[in-house]
Amino acid sequence: MSRSVSFWLTARRSLLAFLLAAVTSATITTSSVANASLTFVNQIPNDFNSPFVVNDVFVDGQRVYVSTTAGLKVSSNGGQSFEDLPLGFEVSSIYWASGNTVWAHTSSGFGISTNGGSTFDFTDPFGGALGAQPFQSFSRAGENLYVVEGFSLKVSINNGVFGSVAPALCPATPPRVMDVQAVETSVYVALDAPGGDPSCQGGIFKSTDSGQTFSATSAPRGDWNKLFVDGSKVYAIKSSQLYVSTDGGTTFAQNSLTTDSLNDVWASGLNVYVATGGGLMASTDGGQTFTTYTTSDGLGSDMVVKVSSNGTAVFANTIGGLSISYGSAPTVTAVSPTSGSTAGGTSITITGTNFVGGSTVTVGGSACTNPVVVSATSITCTTPSGTAGTASIVVTSSGQSNAANTLFTYNSPTTTTTTTTTTTTTTTIPATTTTIPATTTTIPATTTTIPATTTTIPATTTAPSGPANVTETNQATLTRNPGAATALVNGQPVSVAVETPADLPAAQVDPEDRSPAQVQALQAAADDLVSQLNQSVDGESGLAVQDTPTGAVIAGLLTTPVPIENTVLVEAANKSTLFAALNEDGSVTEVQPGAVIEVLGNGQVGVFGSGLTPGETAEFVIMSTPTLLGSYTVSANGTIKAQTSLPNGIGLGDHTLVVASPTVQASLGLKVSATPATLPATGVSNGSNTLQIALWLLVGGSMVAYLRRRRLILN
Repeated sequence: MSRSVSFWLTARRSLLAFLLAAVTSATITTSSVANASLTFVNQIPNDFNSPFVVNDVFVDGQRVYVSTTAGLKVSSNGGQSFEDLPLGFEVSSIYWASGNTVWAHTSSGFGISTNGGSTFDFTDPFGGALGAQPFQSFSRAGENLYVVEGFSLKVSINNGVFGSVAPALCPATPPRVMDVQAVETSVYVALDAPGGDPSCQGGIFKSTDSGQTFSATSAPRGDWNKLFVDGSKVYAIKSSQLYVSTDGGTTFAQNSLTTDSLNDVWASGLNVYVATGGGLMASTDGGQTFTTYTTSDGLGSDMVVKVSSNGTAVFANTIGGLSISYGSAPTVTAVSPTSGSTAGGTSITITGTNFVGGSTVTVGGSACTNPVVVSATSITCTTPSGTAGTASIVVTSSGQSNAANTLFTYNSPTTTTTTTTTTTTTTTIPATTTTIPATTTTIPATTTTIPATTTTIPATTTAPSGPANVTETNQATLTRNPGAATALVNGQPVSVAVETPADLPAAQVDPEDRSPAQVQALQAAADDLVSQLNQSVDGESGLAVQDTPTGAVIAGLLTTPVPIENTVLVEAANKSTLFAALNEDGSVTEVQPGAVIEVLGNGQVGVFGSGLTPGETAEFVIMSTPTLLGSYTVSANGTIKAQTSLPNGIGLGDHTLVVASPTVQASLGLKVSATPATLPATGVSNGSNTLQIALWLLVGGSMVAYLRRRRLILN
C-alpha cells in the first residue's frame, strides 16, 4: 500500500477566518449511519498565537511524526505521547518515514534525517534533478520514487536520475498532475485541467510499467485532486465527489458520499476515512455507509485536512491541531496455560482481540516480561512473580485496556515431605550396615570393571543428540529447504517470510560496474539496516556501516566486514536478526536472489539478534540428526552475537541449522556449494554439489519472521 503526502503547507493566522468560513459552508450527505464508533482526543492543539502550528502528520506503525512551524514532534507509542524536536526551522511536509529515516520539506529545503528527525541533511540526493519547491505529492514503491513538483510528474527508477513524465493528453497544454500513488509497478495519477481546451480535461491515468507509460482509466474526465490505493481498490476524489474502483482502476463508480469539501481519503479493507470541510467521515463497510465525526466527538476542528491510520488508531489533522482516536479497547478471552508458579517465569499465550504492536501486559498488576504481539488476537509473554490465587491479565493497547478478569491462577510451590521420608530411611541404615562388611569383599572385583565402563561415558556425553529443544515432535516441521524458513511458537507454526538485500537491483550489478546512484542506493540500504538494529537496542548493536567505492559493508558481525548485499535481515515487530556467513578461507560468502546464502564446506555462520530475553539460553543445532553446535546466553540488552563453524565433513545434502529456545524455534536457508567430505549418513544427496542448511533465528518470546528489503512505500 502506498500513500501520497497531502500538500497542506503552513497554517497561518491569516487563513484561520477563511478556513472557519469554509467549515460553515460545507454540507455533508450520508446514506445511513455505519457501525463505527470513534472518540477523538485533540492530542496536539494548534496555537495560532505562537510560532507553533501543526502542518503535517505521517504514521509509521506506532511511530508518528508531526511537522510544525517550530520543528517536529515524534511519538513512539502510537501518538499517546510526543517528544518535541525544536529544530530551529519549519517542517512543512513529511513525505515519507520509516523507523528513524525521515524525508521532509523544511524552510531550509528538502532534507533527509537518519536519526529520527533530530538533525537533517540538506544535501541534494538527486543531483539537482528536483527544484527547491515543496512537492505537491510524493510516493515510493521499492526503489522507485514518484514526485509531483510544479504539477509535473517526475520519476526516478531504482534511485536513478529523475525524469519528467506526462500522460499523453494534450502535448501543447498538458493537464496538471495533482496526486500520485504507486504500488509495486502500478502507478496512478490524478489530473486536473488548466482551463481552456475542453479536450485537455483531466482524469485518472494508470501505468503498469513503473511510470514509463500511462493510459486513461474509465474515470470520467474532469478535475481530480486526490488518490488512495488499497490493494485492488482505488479511491479518487473529484471535486466534491468520491469515486471507487474495485478492479485496480479499470472501472470507477461514484460513491454515495457527497460534500462541498473532500480533502483526503485513507482506506484499509472495510475501513474508509474521508477528511472533509465539515468533519471526518468514517465507514466500516467499505464506503457503503458513513458516520460523521466533528468537534463534539473530540476533533480539534471540523475542518479536517488529512487523515491517516496505523490500522488501529485514526489520526485526523485539522486546523485545530492533531486529533487521535485510539480505536477499540483490547479484549482478553483466554490464556494458556491457565496457571503457573508464584515464582513467575511461566510462558503464556494470551488470546483476545485488538492487540497492536507495542501492547503491554500485566498479570496480577505486575508487568509480564517480553510481551510479543504475534497477531491482532494473540500475545505471548513471561509471567512475573505473584501471590497465590487468581490474577487478572490486562492488555493495554494504544492507551486502552481490557476489563479485569480471573483467567490466570498462581500456584504456591508444592510442599515436599521428603524430609520425613529421609528421616525414616536413615533409621534403617544401621540395620543394613551390618551386611556391608560381608559384601565389601566383592567390591574390589567389581571395581576393576568400572574404569572400562567409564571410558564410554565421554562419548555418550558429547553425542549429537544433546539439544533439548529440538525433538522428534518438531524436527520434521523444522526441516527446511534453502531460501525457506519457518517458525514455531509454543509448538505452533507462525507465518514466516524471508528476503535479502541481494534482491535489490543495485546489488545484482557487478560492483565495478555500479553507477554512482546504485552505489548510493546500497549505502542508503546499509545505513537504514544498521539504524533499524541500533534502534532496537538503544544504539548498542556494535555494528557499523563503512562506505566503499562500490557500496557499503557492515563491520562487527563477522571477523571480515560484510557487504550489505551479502546479508539477510529478519524482523518481527521491534525484534531483528542479521545473518551472514564466512568461508573457511576467511572470504565473505555471496547471497543469491531469494535469500540463499552460498558458503563453502567447513565455513562459518554469523548471526546478530536483538529483542531477546536477557539471560535466556539459545541453542544452535544442525540436522538431519540433531547435533548441538553451541549454547549462547542472551546479553543484558537482549542481544546475541554468535559465529559458529559448521561440522567438519558435513558433506553434500540437505541439512537444517536451528536456533531454539524452550518455546521458540526459527530458521533461514543456507546453501553449501562445496565441501571436502562425503555425504554423511544423515544427509540427503541432491546430485548438484549443494548442501542445504537452514538457520533458525530466535526472536524473543515469539517469532513472526518478517524480512524486508526496505520496500519504501509511503503510507
